[in-house]
Amino acid sequence: MTAAGEEITDLFVLDTTAVTPGECQPHTEDELLVWFFWELLFSRWWTSRATT
Repeated sequence: MTAAGEEITDLFVLDTTAVTPGECQPHTEDELLVWFFWELLFSRWWTSRATT
C-alpha cells in the first residue's frame, strides 16, 4: 500500500491459527504480510472453485 502512495499509521494482522507455545519462529513484518495476503488470495480462489 505504501508503494502506491498510501499512508498507513497502524496495521494489525490477525491470524486465527493457534500454535503450540515454543514453536514460533521469528518472522519479519513483511514476511507475515505476504503470508496473510496469500491466504486471502487462496481462500478466494478456493471459494470460487467450490461454487462452479
